[in-house]
Amino acid sequence: MKKELLALLKKLNLIPADKENEITAEIDKLDLDKKPEPAVDPAKISDPVLKQIADQNMSLSQQVKTLTDALAAERTARENGIKVQQDEAKKAADKKVSDLVAQAKKDGKIVAAKEKWLTDLAASNIALAEEWVKDAPVDKSFKAEPAKDGKQQSTQADTKSTSMKNYVEHKQEFTADALAALTPSKN
Repeated sequence: MKKELLALLKKLNLIPADKENEITAEIDKLDLDKKPEPAVDPAKISDPVLKQIADQNMSLSQQVKTLTDALAAERTARENGIKVQQDEAKKAADKKVSDLVAQAKKDGKIVAAKEKWLTDLAASNIALAEEWVKDAPVDKSFKAEPAKDGKQQSTQADTKSTSMKNYVEHKQEFTADALAALTPSKN
């Protein structure tokens, strides 16, 4: 142990060259290689005061071990609880991202080619992605995917066309401005 200590001090440049012999002599004086004395068996103690102190020492040692084990168990439980909370938060964030992307696609705000881009943006900054989706224009060339029942989901343009057809079928009169508002733009 003395040799290792001396080598470490030399490696860290903590021993000046002119003081190496003095430090080596001081390290040699230390009793570092001495084995610790074995613990005294309380049963072999004859002095009642020493026996009482040894018993208290054993009791305190056991309490320290019990408390150390309890703290280790509590730490493990807390670490596991934190991991569960982090996993739940990640799942919630992933669901929010996928819901945002699905809604943006459904609303015609993005095309399939932009899904990965929006997913990556939302994963890194959900507030920015939500703002982008809110402000993004509807793609006029967007065609809704068929719903599960085989019918296409309606878009904003489809709604205007349907409204115009309903009014015409009911033979209601329109002004030129009202008719223009219901007609999809050709841009």
